[in-house]
Amino acid sequence: LADLDPDLLTRWQARPDGDPYRLHIWTTIPDAYLPRMADMMMVMNTAPRGELEQDDWTITPDMIRAWDAMMQEAGETRYLMATEDTRSGQLDGYSEVFWHPDRAALVYQGATAVRPEARGQGLGKWLKAAMLRHVQTHCPGARAVQTHNANENAPMLGINVALGFTPYSTFTEWQLKLG
Repeated sequence: LADLDPDLLTRWQARPDGDPYRLHIWTTIPDAYLPRMADMMMVMNTAPRGELEQDDWTITPDMIRAWDAMMQEAGETRYLMATEDTRSGQLDGYSEVFWHPDRAALVYQGATAVRPEARGQGLGKWLKAAMLRHVQTHCPGARAVQTHNANENAPMLGINVALGFTPYSTFTEWQLKLG
């Protein structure tokens, strides 16, 4: 986190005049946004998967509330940022991180996703930059962010590389079709 370029974070958070998007930050998603957030989370089904054949995920408001309860019981904090299109109320992007004071130095980056029809507007960069600034301010002792990125996901890989993320490990997923 100390190596982040503050000018880059500032540039990525700048929005054009008349921008219809509003940025939300939540530790618990408000009930009024819960169905929209469940729908938004399923956009991760559009992330590149290479040649792996996987079923799409289904995420429900009840699942999110169950995850909230598990995190609260474990003493973990999830910071979730979402971009809302103020013209429609639709959530078009989100990013989440997980932090625990017992492992304060390490923040885990969860999903970051932007709806296919909203891509190309800088929402992913905005979310990542705003979240990193938030982590710097609200996660005492945080020194590093750990994330996972599929090589097939060139747009997100480009964002992470531009931010200065470097590989700490690699793994390969194999898929075997049984007759």
